[in-house]
Amino acid sequence: MSATRRMAVGVARAWTHLYTSRMPTELRVSRREEIDSDLWEHVRDGRETGTRPLITALEILSRTCLGVVDDLTWRFEASRQERAVSHSAWRLHMDTSARKTRWVSIFAVATGATVILLFGLVPTLKVYFESVGIPLPLPTRLVMGLSTIVMAYWWATLVVGVALLLGLTRLTRVSVLHDGEVDRAREVALTKFEPIVIVGLSVVVGAMVLAMFLPIFDVVSAMR
Repeated sequence: MSATRRMAVGVARAWTHLYTSRMPTELRVSRREEIDSDLWEHVRDGRETGTRPLITALEILSRTCLGVVDDLTWRFEASRQERAVSHSAWRLHMDTSARKTRWVSIFAVATGATVILLFGLVPTLKVYFESVGIPLPLPTRLVMGLSTIVMAYWWATLVVGVALLLGLTRLTRVSVLHDGEVDRAREVALTKFEPIVIVGLSVVVGAMVLAMFLPIFDVVSAMR
């Protein structure tokens, strides 16, 4: 390659390296390779057509100068898209973290209430009921039986709890489709399902507490 051609190619490459600097690696490398390929084809075509090296060099320099606006526009658009992708990724991460925090909090509160009920309240009331000989209704006997099973097989209860927690973490993770878009239908379903879970857990725990106090209510009603 002649000195004039090398000079023109060097200028074009230097400009390309300048306006692609600090861009993401994939964009930077692909853009530079694209320009290098165009320069190589331009020089090859000049040789094949017998164009003088000076003319080829002037053509390359003119293309470089005339393309400055397009190059800067490309840089601006690529940077804007990169910021948009980064912002979307950040929002996706924040949404996932917030949902996991809510669901884990719900699970922790429900688990804590159940543990206090089955390992603390139920055995205490069971001893009291047996000492005073109060007749126990079916719901109370069912809750007391559940407490006995859970306390006897506490290790199995722990395994089930860990499995539920892991499943909950996987369930609340944001789902991304093959095209990179978030599965909005799944997001809407999880959002609607959340209050149902809260109400359901509240009803279950509340029903167990009520079942344990039913005998006391019956005694108080009989004394009136």
